[in-house]
Amino acid sequence: MNTEQQDEYRESRCTQWKDLEQTLQSLRKKKELAESLRKANVKAARKANEPEEIDSIEERYQKEITRIESSITRVEKKMSALESEKDLEKERVLLVDDERNIRLTLSRSLEALGVQIETAVNGEEALQKLQEDEFALLLLDLKMPGMDGMDVLHQVQERWPKTRVIVITAHGTINSAVEAMKLGAVDFIQKPFSPAEIRELVTKVLNRRQSC
Repeated sequence: MNTEQQDEYRESRCTQWKDLEQTLQSLRKKKELAESLRKANVKAARKANEPEEIDSIEERYQKEITRIESSITRVEKKMSALESEKDLEKERVLLVDDERNIRLTLSRSLEALGVQIETAVNGEEALQKLQEDEFALLLLDLKMPGMDGMDVLHQVQERWPKTRVIVITAHGTINSAVEAMKLGAVDFIQKPFSPAEIRELVTKVLNRRQSC
């Protein structure tokens, strides 16, 4: 498959993914509405002291909810199938943290995914590496000496908008993570984290990127 064919394939997969996401969102809203209507109608029947009507309402809405749940399951299976087609081995990931043990933990945790890993000890080095190479994903510590993570995030959003950013925050700094998400970070993880947690998060973000 040449580059043009790969681009066409990725675009097609992106369209499929977006369509499935929209369908899934619509189905979930329908399920919520059906459950709300069921509760409201049951409440009204109880108030009117109509036990037989309650049974009829429960049966009718349960059938509808079950049908919607089946549709949700089918869509989720299709999305899972799309994800299974993706190859993460060519993806480049830049790890940015001033703590050596964190960089080492991240590197070892992500080796199993087969991604290409680069590291940077501070914000300045991260920007230099971003100028030299294209990265699919940045794992970015928010608290670093010199140029902190927020400054780096600003630069990435302005200069490399296709690069996704997961911010790394210390325990209890959820407000900083929320602020980073508002600035364009796609997700965050708090220290301390396990290798399984970081692998799961990175896989999810890279799969999302490959789909669209």
